[in-house]
Amino acid sequence: MPGGTQEEDAPDPETVKAKRKELELKVEALLASGVLAIPVLTWDPESPDVRERVAIKRIGTIFGAYQVKTWFWG
Repeated sequence: MPGGTQEEDAPDPETVKAKRKELELKVEALLASGVLAIPVLTWDPESPDVRERVAIKRIGTIFGAYQVKTWFWG
C-alpha cells in the first residue's frame, strides 16, 4: 500500500550490507577476468585548465603515486 512510513520503506541494513559485498565481489571478479577495466587517468601539467596546473604544482607527487584499488558506492 502506498504511503508507508519511511521506516517501513527503508531497506534492511543487513540486506544492504550483503548486497554491497556481493557487488564488490562481482566487480573484483570482472576486473580480474578483464571484462572491466579501470582506465588510466593522467594529469596534464600543460593543461589549459588553470585548476589542473595548480593542483599538479601543489600535490602532483600524490597524483603520481595514487592507484585505484577498489570502488566505493555510498
